Amino acid sequence: MISSYAKVGHHVSNLGIIGFSLSEHDSYIKQPLYGLINGFQESNVTGFGIEKMPMKIIDCSKNFSETDCLKERYSFVNWKKTMLNANDFTKNHDMTYFSIFN
Repeated sequence: MISSYAKVGHHVSNLGIIGFSLSEHDSYIKQPLYGLINGFQESNVTGFGIEKMPMKIIDCSKNFSETDCLKERYSFVNWKKTMLNANDFTKNHDMTYFSIFN
């Protein structure tokens, strides 16, 4: 049975995660987040036939070690289908059209 989070991920064309480090005290959200991301990344088109953009993760990691830790916590992400900006929140990240309903 597909979770409702995976269904949402399957039907959206854009998905972005901004500033969510997924630390230990956030473990309660890992399963729904996994479902959403897995549903999004398992195909290149939505259930409506719209081509999907690469998933975007924006984080404020200060160095490669912190970026590696982030990638380890998000080990269920297909990094070949993900754009990671791991150095600040201030740049234009082309998230203008991000919407859960997009």
